[in-house]
Amino acid sequence: MMPASVGADAVTVPFKTQPPKPVGLARARLEDVLLGPDATGTALVVAPPGAGKTTLLGRVAATSGAAAWYTAAVEDHAESALVRYLTRALLGEDAPPLPPDAGIDALLAALGDGPATGGQLLVIDDVHEIAGTAAEDALERFLLLRPGSVRVLLGARRPPSFNTTRMLASGDLVELSGDDLRFRSWEVEDLFRNVYGEPLSPETAALLCRRVGGLAAALQLFHLSVRSLTHVEREAEVVRLNGRSRLIRSYLTRTVLDGLTTERRQFLLRTSPLGILDGALCDALLDRADSGLVLRGLESDQMFTTSPDEGLTYRYHQVLRDHLEVVLEDELPVTEVTALHAGAARLLERAGHHSEALRAYKRAGDWGAAARLVRERVGVADPDVGALSTGDLRPAEQNDPWLAVARIRRLLRQGSIDDALLSLRLVEAAADDPDLADYCAHERLKASAWLGNRATTVDVASTPLGAVRALTRTLQPAGLPVDEDREWGLVSTVGHLLAGRLVEARLELDRVYPTFMEGTWPRLAAGMLGTLLEVGTPLQRGQCCATLENLSLAADVEGYPWLARVAQGLQACLVLETAGQSWRIDACRSAISACQRDGDAWGELLVRALTSVALARQGEHAEARLHLDHAAATAVALDAPVLELWVRALTLAVTAAAEDAPALPLDRTVTGLARQVGLEDVTALLAMCRVAVHRNTAHPVATGTMRSGQQWVKCLGGFRLHHGTDIDLQPLRPRARLVLMLLAMEHGTDVHRERLIDSLWPGAQLATGTHRLQVAVSSIRRLLEDHGVPATAVQRHGDAYRLELPGARLDVHLLEEGIAALVRATRDADPVPMADRAAELLQLYQGDLLPEVGAADWVVDERDRLRHGVASALASSAAACLDQGRPDLGLWQARRVVQLDPLRDTAWLVLARIQQQLGDHSAAQVTLAEHARVRDLVNVRVLDPTAMSPPRTSARPAAARARA
Repeated sequence: MMPASVGADAVTVPFKTQPPKPVGLARARLEDVLLGPDATGTALVVAPPGAGKTTLLGRVAATSGAAAWYTAAVEDHAESALVRYLTRALLGEDAPPLPPDAGIDALLAALGDGPATGGQLLVIDDVHEIAGTAAEDALERFLLLRPGSVRVLLGARRPPSFNTTRMLASGDLVELSGDDLRFRSWEVEDLFRNVYGEPLSPETAALLCRRVGGLAAALQLFHLSVRSLTHVEREAEVVRLNGRSRLIRSYLTRTVLDGLTTERRQFLLRTSPLGILDGALCDALLDRADSGLVLRGLESDQMFTTSPDEGLTYRYHQVLRDHLEVVLEDELPVTEVTALHAGAARLLERAGHHSEALRAYKRAGDWGAAARLVRERVGVADPDVGALSTGDLRPAEQNDPWLAVARIRRLLRQGSIDDALLSLRLVEAAADDPDLADYCAHERLKASAWLGNRATTVDVASTPLGAVRALTRTLQPAGLPVDEDREWGLVSTVGHLLAGRLVEARLELDRVYPTFMEGTWPRLAAGMLGTLLEVGTPLQRGQCCATLENLSLAADVEGYPWLARVAQGLQACLVLETAGQSWRIDACRSAISACQRDGDAWGELLVRALTSVALARQGEHAEARLHLDHAAATAVALDAPVLELWVRALTLAVTAAAEDAPALPLDRTVTGLARQVGLEDVTALLAMCRVAVHRNTAHPVATGTMRSGQQWVKCLGGFRLHHGTDIDLQPLRPRARLVLMLLAMEHGTDVHRERLIDSLWPGAQLATGTHRLQVAVSSIRRLLEDHGVPATAVQRHGDAYRLELPGARLDVHLLEEGIAALVRATRDADPVPMADRAAELLQLYQGDLLPEVGAADWVVDERDRLRHGVASALASSAAACLDQGRPDLGLWQARRVVQLDPLRDTAWLVLARIQQQLGDHSAAQVTLAEHARVRDLVNVRVLDPTAMSPPRTSARPAAARARA
């Protein structure tokens, strides 16, 4: 009779080594970090429960096509247990068993004897379950000593106790946090449309994202709660969503609160009124002395607690805070809840957190203190007082008109200038306080300056915003201060940008950005300007979307709705341009509608202009012209000839693009506007507009924006077959998947059986290898037929095999065409078409050839050939852009070259020369120093072949670089 422990092990081993079925939304910004061309040898995903760790790791495992999987459990505390599961995951069921008490060294020896049949990617989930055990110590040893061909992904709720800092410093580890996993608004829209099949409007998707903080589990629970509702009812439920949602409350109670000690639970409940937390505030509120230690523990344990400033202050996740406030009201008497909010308000006000203080005063019902706070803070940083309305003053505002001031400031901050002026007149008429009447009159004068021809002339020297208004009328306004510091430096940046001086704008923004305080409007506006300047760099567009999402959320929280709306509009345009799905235009239209609803003419002008650029790049020139016509009329009405000049120039560029004209014709209106606003040379502005609206012609294989019914084969950056829909390759055994990959790499070409056998079954006899190959090919045919692919897709011609999907194209072939196109453009020596071809080439080059197979001999040479081909073409283009006087177009190309081929000396020198010509001398020095370091490492390696190989210059992936 089999012992009970053996029987249990026979059941749990397959369960723990079986990867989950890939579900949910494919999120390239995360999956590329873990599996893309810049992926490191080890990745750690640390996030609280419900953040989507296992879903992400499961999708990456499925994408790799040959991943080994192990889910750790609390009973796996012994080293032998870890070794047993890793052996099965990495070496497969047929591998010779290791001794029952084998340690990690025995597994490492077994891996060194030959390639792992279970794949070169190992995923270990729930690592927190073995924290502080012998198994975790063994895992650390495995990570340090494993073969280089084995890449490891770790998932945990808390950071492991072993030394990850050393691995981060060496470039062998990248870490994703709960904030990285947080869904962005466009991803929420994509999730409900393409995964759940229940679309939400872009505005509602953005609202839902803010309400639940982008938490994956909360989105799933909300979907479950509304899946039987109509579209209108679903949208209404988002508006009504709060901390009393039954499913979300049940989830948080079960996964967070129920697992806490009584002391920690009470700490969370009683500190929730603060909003912004630090040790001193919590100590004063709760009359204790160890709150800082508790907060650090909550963050370390991933209890939905984050610190935006390296431990100075903390915040609870929005979903958790909403839930805690509901529980607080349910469990404590009303008087005690009111006292907590009032005490929190006083502490927050003394600490200078005025927005949170006002919110706490409101929740405590202390309207007198709220009015006093608003009155004292007028002209500094007025916090919001509540929902917006126009017309008659509210009863509370009639009793104390100062309460209306913050609401009016909010109207101004969202661009509703006419509504704000009406409310200012009402307050001025109702005010008995002469100071309040004077304040309203002064605010009306400043606000009227933004109403176009109806406005009085603003004194540009009075405020930075007034100077920005003046810059919309002329590029050479009189009265600007000589000392352009802080906010005035931001004004200078806007002036350079409106004049088309992009290099100067970047330099000025780099100078003043560090001087702005976090959360202030100059900091948020500077972040948006910096993102706008980076949009022209194709490699940065995906990261720009994430940055704009964060800026929009921050602006919304800090009470700057106009900045939030414009950031959302720019983000929607970028997502439309990069993703390419036609339905995403709805997000742009939604942003325009929001501006129209609030009477925000300035926001509508900017968002329409940005939308026209995105549409033009998709080839939708007619609709782009309609938006530009509206924008031009708005600019005239607002008396903003500088913005009108840009809109007219964009109109010329869109018209030329629609007609495929080789050059932009000069227009009397444009030249007249240029003279009027003080722009001496309009040709540079027209050239920038021409580049901006140039159609995005990258092949859909590169961007993954394929429509149903199309066929393609993708080998760059990860293997995928698409025949109407993605073909799930999980049913294939590992060797059969490798056969399919090798045939796909040679799509449309015969591959002799001896090459297949030598590559995949080295050392096997011809008869044995032939039999195994036939079995693998048979299983491939069955899988393809199950997905509607004709049986003739895998053909046999004598002793050779060929994969040829009807009507499909291979991304490798498209890449080679892209390389040739860039080489031809370089010969023509026109920097603008060169940059366009380079951008298309980089969109096609999604990563190394078949990265999931590791350093297999049959792929390495071809992988290097393609990578060096891309690097060589980009190097020539970057150098040509430099020679033709457009170093700005060559900068991002040269950067990519040194990432792809760090041993190409000329690329480093070209990059340094470009940075010098752009005036960034410090960056040039850093480039030259990095080049010297790489050369030194290469020389050491030549002298000592056992020395460590030089790290890639792109060791940190996109998400890590963005956080830095």
